[in-house]
Amino acid sequence: MHEKTQSRYRWVIHGLLISAQLSIGINVLAPAPLFPFIMEEYGLARGSVSVLIAVMALVLAVGNVPSGFMAARFGVYRTFALGSFLMSAGMLAPFMTNFAGHVLWRIALGLGVGIVIPLVGGVSSQWFGRRELPIINGTNWMGQTSGMAISMFLAVPIANLFGWKVAIFTFGVVALIGTIAWVLLGKNGINQEQVGNTKARSNLSGVLKERTTGLIAMAFVGPFLAYLSLNAWLPTYYNEVFGMSLSKAGLIIGLAPLVGLIASPAAGLLSGKLGLRRPFLIGAGVLFIISGFGSFLVHNEPLIYISVIGLGISQWVFIPMIFIVATELPGKTPSEVAVVLSAGLAVGNLLSFMGPLLVGVTTDAFGSYLPSFSVLAVLPILMILSGFMLPETGPRNGTPAQFI
Repeated sequence: MHEKTQSRYRWVIHGLLISAQLSIGINVLAPAPLFPFIMEEYGLARGSVSVLIAVMALVLAVGNVPSGFMAARFGVYRTFALGSFLMSAGMLAPFMTNFAGHVLWRIALGLGVGIVIPLVGGVSSQWFGRRELPIINGTNWMGQTSGMAISMFLAVPIANLFGWKVAIFTFGVVALIGTIAWVLLGKNGINQEQVGNTKARSNLSGVLKERTTGLIAMAFVGPFLAYLSLNAWLPTYYNEVFGMSLSKAGLIIGLAPLVGLIASPAAGLLSGKLGLRRPFLIGAGVLFIISGFGSFLVHNEPLIYISVIGLGISQWVFIPMIFIVATELPGKTPSEVAVVLSAGLAVGNLLSFMGPLLVGVTTDAFGSYLPSFSVLAVLPILMILSGFMLPETGPRNGTPAQFI
């Protein structure tokens, strides 16, 4: 523990993790504010264009599953580098001549994101001590929230000036720069397990059967499904139903990840001071449901702004907090932490695959967004239930967690 906290290079690694999160955030929802451009160019219905977001969630789940196992076999450094490179797939967008081509590069991007995200917690636990992890996990996610805000704010203006494919290409370049930085500066931490250890890989399979792994997976479902789907379709909803311009709608939705720049580190800092994790998970779930309904039920701009900000706070308090819980589980190695998070992310992303499609297909069928939006808004109740059932891993639980 002492050795971890004394390594100054850990701050370089922290910067690289924030850079990777920035690349994820700027690319993962990039097509969402551009849906009208894409629908017009290829003559697509809502259900069809939503595949660009839905397939991302599905492939994320596929990438999440082997991430921890790949790290145990090939090392965190090489696995992280591979995932980071795949995240630059958006650079292929200008060279695609049909919609199917864009689905293919989104698949590659999704695999990369699926590999990288579970490793963030494992890398952090390699380099940082227990007291630092809450604020480290909180600030890590500042990168992703700022990336999402950037893509929401800049995608439409860039598309208006140079075309929507150039906007996607630009965001892909950001990911490539992050990959180069990791290759040059990244390295394994002092707590790296022996690569290719057969016994270690056997232990990883046992982690999947643990009760806490299942509860963490259940916690991911509600917020992932709701947040992904609402962020994907609310800009178009505000444009079609409330008569807002696409630029204004994108700016409003951009507030959700933008507020995460404050919410994530603040939650990490406050939970570190209080020594508690579960109240943050439960509170975020309650706020999520209230804000979800407020974001679409009434055409009242102040209420919409408040609700979108509430969505951002709840999402970006939940994510670093669930990562903190995973990294604080007693006796877990970095690869085992990655497997716990891989399982949760895989379940959350696999089910999230249905969200954007649900909105697109039901809106085309019934002529209203409200049925699907309402279903999505109540799903974070799963996060509340998980918050009550998960163990309290913070130091105030009476039995402080241990790191190996």
